Amino acid sequence: MTSCGMCDMLAGPPNGQIIYSSKNVCAIIKYGKRSKHTPIEFMIVPKHHYENLQSPGAETIVGEMTSLLQYLAGVDGEYQLVCNNGKTAGQTLFHLHWHICSHQTMWPLLAKHLGSRSLDWIKG
Repeated sequence: MTSCGMCDMLAGPPNGQIIYSSKNVCAIIKYGKRSKHTPIEFMIVPKHHYENLQSPGAETIVGEMTSLLQYLAGVDGEYQLVCNNGKTAGQTLFHLHWHICSHQTMWPLLAKHLGSRSLDWIKG
C-alpha cells in the first residue's frame, strides 16, 4: 500500500495549524506565502482516506466538509474553493481535500478557533 502524505500528516504533528477538528473532518491553516487578495488559506480534510471525489463513499463526507466550510465562513462567507479532482485536473496529493482561499471577513471566526494565538502570522 502506498503511503499517503495527508494521512501521515493527520496521524502525526500537523504541518499547519488545526483550527477545527471533529470525528470525521478537520480544517488546517496553511503556512506559506499568500497574495494580498487571499490573505488566508486553509484546507478542509476528511480524516478517513478518500483519494478524490470519485472514490467509493466520498459522497458521505462531502456534506460534513460543506457544513464545516459554511460554519467557518460565517454569514458573509466569501471565498474561493478549490478541489483538484484527479491527476489531469492538477491533483498531486491523492487524499480528498479542499483549499479555501479567504479574506479578512473570516478572521474573527478563525480567531475564535485559534484562541489566544495571534493571527499576525497568517496575514499576507
